[in-house]
Amino acid sequence: MNFTDLFHELELSRRRKKENLEINSIDKAEKNFNDLFNELNCFDINVQTRLKMIKKHWKNLIMFHFIEGAPATNNSIENYYSTSLKTHRKKQFRTDIGIINQLQLSSMKGRECSMSKNQHSLNGLWFLYLLLIIKCISASFHVVVAMLIDLY
Repeated sequence: MNFTDLFHELELSRRRKKENLEINSIDKAEKNFNDLFNELNCFDINVQTRLKMIKKHWKNLIMFHFIEGAPATNNSIENYYSTSLKTHRKKQFRTDIGIINQLQLSSMKGRECSMSKNQHSLNGLWFLYLLLIIKCISASFHVVVAMLIDLY
């Protein structure tokens, strides 16, 4: 068994036991990254590009160290969307505009739910409006006002 196979088996074993890797302290993480970055020219161009990208976004990548209870990864969010959305919906979240549209849609749905719990639905209001028009044609103004007061 070569090293790659051994490493893969250890990783699978750890996952089966539901064990997480220990998170390094911020100091140790910075030291490890600086050691790698100092040897930048020794790596393949793809690795160099990735290390430069990590250096550019370093503050965002270590932010969880400074926020109490923040997860180190966004795996739970990705798992939620991978199991709850169809493929064409997932693709909508690849851009900032797609995310903004989703937030606006969720906001509108939230308002609709709160409206339907506290008030009549839009269809119900339209139906009541039509009833009022019919009542206005056949009844006096005072009866219609009393009916409106009873509704709300």
